[in-house]
Amino acid sequence: MGSSWATTVPILATLIVIVLVPVGMIFRQSLAPNPFASDAASVSIQNYRTLFSISVYREAMWRTIWISVLVAALAVALGFVTTLALTAFRSNARSRDSTPVTLLLAPVFAGSIVLVLGWLGLLAKGGVAYSMVNAIRALLGQPEGRVIQTNIAIILGLLQFVVPFVVLIFYPLLNRLPVELYEAGLVLGDTPSKVIRRVILPLAAPGILSAGIVALSVSVAAYVTPQVLGGDRNLVLTTLITQLLASLSPTTAAAGAVVLGAVGLVTVAVYSLLVGRVQDRGLPANAP
Repeated sequence: MGSSWATTVPILATLIVIVLVPVGMIFRQSLAPNPFASDAASVSIQNYRTLFSISVYREAMWRTIWISVLVAALAVALGFVTTLALTAFRSNARSRDSTPVTLLLAPVFAGSIVLVLGWLGLLAKGGVAYSMVNAIRALLGQPEGRVIQTNIAIILGLLQFVVPFVVLIFYPLLNRLPVELYEAGLVLGDTPSKVIRRVILPLAAPGILSAGIVALSVSVAAYVTPQVLGGDRNLVLTTLITQLLASLSPTTAAAGAVVLGAVGLVTVAVYSLLVGRVQDRGLPANAP
């Protein structure tokens, strides 16, 4: 009992000092009047009313939610397929080779600023990504237009940064799958797609949950990519908070930070609930 408390107390104390105290201070500031615009000293929710009453602020909150959810979903799907191609159904000697994963993590090692600078060239007029995006627009009957400072640019930049984290989560899980597992499914008459759906996906469910949480967290909190590739035309909560601070609205910025944290917690909770329900429904069908 004593040793248990000796381990738990320092962890709780560290959590309180590093997380709860700063969050409490930000929340307290979000309820205070703007010191640069008001002489009122009473606590109120005026800063939150301001956030939800101005259309630009509401758009930033909604853009944060849908871009984060979309990027997380795409990152989990792309990360799973990529990791499956790198690791699953390979011989033991080859499956232990982590060189492809190391190369895939190179963008993370380089940093988000380097990635964004690369995307500025690719998304500029005449760039490869610019041509590809506008080719898709042409197929959809849309006119050619700029790609930088659009939602598309934000999504592409975030995807490149988030997918390596997802692969890093899936890799240890899928790397342990023996080739015999795949061969047994084929012998029993399943197609490759059915083997993946009925066998691999249930085994990868914990990784899907973890990868989705990481992808959502990174996407919601991203700043450099939305700031540079999205610009002032496509604000998200992180860039909105910066603008509020620059415009001498620290209390409204604090309210935005609280809303940002709430958005992250809610999206992660909803995602975890959905994955849990899908996993529970899949267990009986895949149980021996």
